[in-house]
Amino acid sequence: MVCAHRAFGVSLALLIVLSGSLAWGGQVTLQDVSLDGSYAPATSLLATSMSGGTLEGIVYSQALTDGQGHYAYLYQVLNAGSPGSSPIEKLTLWPFAGSSDSTVMGALTSSAPTGFLAGGTAPQPQAYILPITGGPLVSIDYDLTGDASIPPGQWGQVLCILSVLPPETITGNIIDGSVGTGSVVGPVPEPATLSLLTIAGLAALRRRRS
Repeated sequence: MVCAHRAFGVSLALLIVLSGSLAWGGQVTLQDVSLDGSYAPATSLLATSMSGGTLEGIVYSQALTDGQGHYAYLYQVLNAGSPGSSPIEKLTLWPFAGSSDSTVMGALTSSAPTGFLAGGTAPQPQAYILPITGGPLVSIDYDLTGDASIPPGQWGQVLCILSVLPPETITGNIIDGSVGTGSVVGPVPEPATLSLLTIAGLAALRRRRS
């Protein structure tokens, strides 16, 4: 694997802002926003291996803070499979805590923070907030057409969620026809003990088609 790490830039350009209440199902729409360079790591970089069937990947996650009660949550999906392994079509985060007036989600378009890979596959222009048992789930699509979106050896762009909620451990999933599950850093309203999503609960997410 070729690593292309860069220092945390002064400005981070983002895409995708959440509209409507995050407590209900809804579509995420695109918007450009910016984040200044006052953010510093609030947690260490977490590399979580996830696998299932012919699916094998690593999800990198980390929380940053500006020291004033604002947090930036970073996520990047790497397809760690060998040739012939499945592409990665989707990333989900659960349970996702947030509010429509204080939470922004996006993909970095400038320098990648230290420890993350530069460049990568961009997400689809829409993501979704899905109401399921235990709290809302954010579903971020890399592929809606059936083509290989993140093939083995490739990675997605660094995703970012801005929130006023402090970091804890939540559940992440990578999905193609199979599901890989593991713990990632995420925003929560209070310390919580979280269980992993069941495969049955993800069945509807495996193949979303436009």
